[in-house]
Amino acid sequence: MPELTILTPCFNRLEQIKKLIKSLNNQTVFNFQWLIIDDGSNDGTEQWFERLDKDSYHFKIDYFYKKNGGKHTALNYSHQYIQGKYVVIVDSDDILISKAVEVILDYWREYEHDKNIGSIIFQKGWLDNQQKFDNKINGIKESTFAEMANEGVSGDHCETFRTSLFTQENFPIYKNENFVAEGAMWYLLTKNYHVIYVDKVIYLAKYLEGGLTKSGRRLRVVNPNGSRWHARIFLDRDFCFKIRLKNSILFDTYSHFIGEKWSKAVENVPHSRLMLSIVWWPSYILYYLWNKKYGN
Repeated sequence: MPELTILTPCFNRLEQIKKLIKSLNNQTVFNFQWLIIDDGSNDGTEQWFERLDKDSYHFKIDYFYKKNGGKHTALNYSHQYIQGKYVVIVDSDDILISKAVEVILDYWREYEHDKNIGSIIFQKGWLDNQQKFDNKINGIKESTFAEMANEGVSGDHCETFRTSLFTQENFPIYKNENFVAEGAMWYLLTKNYHVIYVDKVIYLAKYLEGGLTKSGRRLRVVNPNGSRWHARIFLDRDFCFKIRLKNSILFDTYSHFIGEKWSKAVENVPHSRLMLSIVWWPSYILYYLWNKKYGN
């Protein structure tokens, strides 16, 4: 059985997938499964994988097609097919450096017997120059997701998880919505664990037009239930006042987009109701501005 699963959700990214598979075939070790969850592509991705000579590659390739529902639904769908002890998500338009799998497995072998460690997080770098995204991580640090967020660590990283932990939670699914940001889920998964942060770039990215990252605020506005769920998770008392205040405003703003009154919106929020109440009316300003800019 493979030690690691490289999980790639995809939607209409065939030309980028061809670059990704080359980077996987250039790895220094091959004890991994490449698991592709096709979220309803119509650009020939399915036919390409059908023709692909999987036996000619040094690693195991498993491809599954599902009806389009968004990346988060593809991640949920993947749980039943993950074979590795550890899992890392590699988006279809990104690549790994040649020693990425070797580095991931070396670190997990070092920490695998420490059951207090739920995730090992590495750096992402720019595809053009390999410069790291996050300058606030230096060396190797054991911490928690919330503590690092409170210190200002944010943005994209290369998260790896124990598979037993990764498959415990599903992203919420909302009717007529196809996006939920991932950060809140990474917090939920590791809430009762420590995380190892490693200042080593192993993952290279270049954001494409039409991709999830570059779609930014518009994507969140047109998926208000998923965006509000994400904001609600960051109201947890593990996070500092600044983060909880920001997400209180976001929670209320997305509630306006959903069209719920305050009493209904906070029904399932166990804490932070005072803060949510205080920013309820001011959040209408943000709602007005975003609705004017991004609304249908």
